[in-house]
Amino acid sequence: MSSAIELIHRVPIPTSHPGSIAFGGDGIWIADVESREIRLVDPRTGATMRRIESVVRRPQTITWDGTHLWEYDEVTCQLIKRSVDNGETFLYGKAEGVNTPYLGMTCRDRVLWIIAPDQPEFTVNNNIITVVQFPRRIQAESFEAPTYSCRGLCHDGRCLWTIDVENRELFALDPYNGIIFTSYELPGCIQPSSMAITEDRFHTMDLKTNMLLTFRLDRSVRFTTSGGRRSEIDIRYPIRNIGPGTVKRTRFYQFLPRNYMHQRMVGEAVLAPPPEAREVCQWDEGEGEVARFALNGLAPGEEREVSIRFTMDTVNLKFHLFPERTGSLDDIPSEIRRKYLFDEMARSGDPGLADVVRRAQILFQTGEREIKAQVEEIVAGERNAFWIARKIFNWVINKIKYSLPYTSITSRKILEQGKGSCGNHATIYIALCQTAGLPARGLMGFGVWKEDDRLGYLDHELAEVYLPGYGWVPADTSRFMSLPIYGTHPLTKFRSFGTLSERFFANGFPRDLRSPWARGRYSEERMAEIDGVANLQELFFMRWNSKQAETWLSYPDFGHSAGY
Repeated sequence: MSSAIELIHRVPIPTSHPGSIAFGGDGIWIADVESREIRLVDPRTGATMRRIESVVRRPQTITWDGTHLWEYDEVTCQLIKRSVDNGETFLYGKAEGVNTPYLGMTCRDRVLWIIAPDQPEFTVNNNIITVVQFPRRIQAESFEAPTYSCRGLCHDGRCLWTIDVENRELFALDPYNGIIFTSYELPGCIQPSSMAITEDRFHTMDLKTNMLLTFRLDRSVRFTTSGGRRSEIDIRYPIRNIGPGTVKRTRFYQFLPRNYMHQRMVGEAVLAPPPEAREVCQWDEGEGEVARFALNGLAPGEEREVSIRFTMDTVNLKFHLFPERTGSLDDIPSEIRRKYLFDEMARSGDPGLADVVRRAQILFQTGEREIKAQVEEIVAGERNAFWIARKIFNWVINKIKYSLPYTSITSRKILEQGKGSCGNHATIYIALCQTAGLPARGLMGFGVWKEDDRLGYLDHELAEVYLPGYGWVPADTSRFMSLPIYGTHPLTKFRSFGTLSERFFANGFPRDLRSPWARGRYSEERMAEIDGVANLQELFFMRWNSKQAETWLSYPDFGHSAGY
């Protein structure tokens, strides 16, 4: 897999106190806040191509709109634009209602974007990006920047870009609502500051080394991986008959872990006792399996155990999603439609498949008036698959509160009460996407926080949505919802859409519609044959021993299995 962003040039900055840079067509403009000199520099050689004197006292922030250079004065907080050809200047002044200082700005097609603190100095919570439209200087929109340490802005014709200078992360945003499309971590840069971007190049200053850096940016890379862990996982289910009767026969089902987008099995899983059969999952591309265990003749007070032990390599996976690279609903492959869309399944003419849809609709209720009306309100005629998925995703996060415990309730009930657990969040997201004509399915797994060696787990369910041009993309509307302050922040939403963590491993598809063996929240309760009155008690324990490892680098196909 090729790298999405790569450092290709590093040249010395020919000024002592660089404050800001801007793309200048043939080169990069660099403003020096002390000398008031603005130079046009060749980013490949560092040679000065042109010099002009700033029209402000301290040019902290600059941008270029193709014909005019905009300069922000750190002392007076005035904004002035000037022609680089004849020197003609125009005083813009201050943007009313926008706090100072301006930490970055960009201008395109008579629209000016300014990034500034959300509050006066020393009380800043975050930075705000304001959209100012000319000729009347109307503030059309304002939205939160990805982080409080974002500096610099640049518009490339489709996306608005900004850079987190503390975490060295480059963000691509929607220019008018601030939704974060993707981000890239900057390699080889210690202290970035200011930025300029084109279709395939990104430029920034490294203030630590006083160098101008040029990166190659490949927007065609669909996803990247980072990190890497090897984990030994021991899962145990003690099952005890409280009595007083005898359990003649009970069936126990367990998804078997396998290779997936961000994970690879190391060897085979060890199962005890040996399962009596293995079943193939419907929604797992024919690769996933469920083991069926038979526990017979459980006397009163007797306890037995089902266990599974395995070793797995995982990575952090992040999709780089751009709306223009995502197709419309019409671009979804017919085989995906037939297998995953309820309407397509119902029209197949297969009586067995029609019964599957009937049972699925008990939970999802995609034909209900309330569900359809909600989708029409959210989607509002949108056809781009990315925007449909993100609009529904944002709506679920904003409107459905996270709450425990899990209860198996219908989509309409989730809408009515406005809250639910991770499983309920996945249910309503799948239902809304399906109603909009976008294939979606559930994904079940376990995650461990903080300690690398511990007894404990997070049993978690999320959704996946199919985006043409990318494949199946994770959509986790409840990943951070237990944090009420940050649950609906744009950065939280971005981190939860199109990513999987190395501390999470997928273990099956909880909404596998065809499986008569699925237990608990999946589709059907476990059944037991008893003699007299008996009560089964099932416990769960998981030991996770994990360590950082680079062994996953030996797998060239990470992210390429199962249609990814």
